[in-house]
Amino acid sequence: MSIYVVTHKDIDIVLPSEYRRIIVNAKNKKIEGELYDCYGDNISNKNDSYCELTAIYYIWKNVNHDDYVGIDHYRRFFAFNDQLLNKKDVENILEKNDIILPKKIHFWRKVGDQYCATCGYKSDLLKIEKAIQTIAPEYLETYKKVLNSHYMYAYNMFVMKRDDFNDYCEWLFEILFELEKTIDASKRNGYFRRVFGFIAERLLNVYVLYKEYNIYEVSVRYIGEKVTLDSKIKSKVKKIYDKYRGMQL
Repeated sequence: MSIYVVTHKDIDIVLPSEYRRIIVNAKNKKIEGELYDCYGDNISNKNDSYCELTAIYYIWKNVNHDDYVGIDHYRRFFAFNDQLLNKKDVENILEKNDIILPKKIHFWRKVGDQYCATCGYKSDLLKIEKAIQTIAPEYLETYKKVLNSHYMYAYNMFVMKRDDFNDYCEWLFEILFELEKTIDASKRNGYFRRVFGFIAERLLNVYVLYKEYNIYEVSVRYIGEKVTLDSKIKSKVKKIYDKYRGMQL
């Protein structure tokens, strides 16, 4: 088993032996890790719009020795009582469940409306629907159910069996590459350029719901984040702005 910690910066904690750092946008970063997303079969050049997905793609295409594959972030980690998830935990959980996901996030608005208010455009949702209709039409009704729900599993974090991971990646990236025909991330600025990472968060929910997976939720521990009062205020203002921005697009 490996839990891959996706990062673009140094991590100042000691990780258990089953954790491996994978550096994203690696050709432009001067930090060390066990793996780099710019070698072999890779999409490292898409990192500004695909985010941690460039690491997920690299693992899918180039690393084949794990029975279980997990994804953490440099500042977000699966944890029980502040102890990072270990191999024994994973084996015990996945003996009776299909996937480990972060505890779901609940929204006062629907998932589709939340996407428009904070991540992208209303037109994206129709483009996603058309891509699913083209690639995997059997998932279409489940996609609509996810958009109309009020909760979501976020962060593109998970732990699952390797065969399930392979199946998920094949499904996910085929849809995302289809979407690139109609969504040009290069025309979006800053935060909103991460569009395919945001879309993948929603698609993971579609995938696990359609598959009727038994989901085991685990808390996410935040490491190394310093949140100031000023940053909290700025975040609230941005959310209000994004809410009205999304309503008018």
